[in-house]
Amino acid sequence: MYSLVVAKGGSKLKESAEAPPADPNADPTALPPLPPGGPKMGPDGFPILPAALAGRGGLMMMMMPGRARLTGVRQTPQDLATRLTTQLNRPVIDATGLKGKYDITLSFSTEGLSGPGAGIGLPPPPPPPGGGAAGPAGVLVPEGESAPDLFAAVQSQLGLKLESKKGPVEMIIVDHVEKTPTEN
Repeated sequence: MYSLVVAKGGSKLKESAEAPPADPNADPTALPPLPPGGPKMGPDGFPILPAALAGRGGLMMMMMPGRARLTGVRQTPQDLATRLTTQLNRPVIDATGLKGKYDITLSFSTEGLSGPGAGIGLPPPPPPPGGGAAGPAGVLVPEGESAPDLFAAVQSQLGLKLESKKGPVEMIIVDHVEKTPTEN
């Protein structure tokens, strides 16, 4: 398992602003409209999402060949640990001691990961408008940059660290399944 802890230099997480009051007449499942022509692309090849979409809270994963970005609004370190569990295919526990809600942006390489979406065959992205080059397997690599692995990204971008450790892990074991339900 992994333990998510605060790194030596301290946390770089930014506390979230208070959520705006919800409109009681608004449909909570409705998404804000995208700008004409779709969202603009950032210099790293990921779309720049409308603030209204980002302001809804929650975690969102965007992936392209070899790279991923995890963004979250009003998330706890436990929320982050849960999402990292799915990327690493090993349990991640929150041992940061941080109790607030934070805005998170984490960009990393998917090489070596075995979680959902890692290594999926997406088409290569279009060339970046302001320059940049296609790296291995058509991965967009902005000039002078390469995506860090997930462990390095968590430490450099969030001021947290993933430490490998041994510990008890909850497991669910199914020892029998019936095809048709029986009466209780």
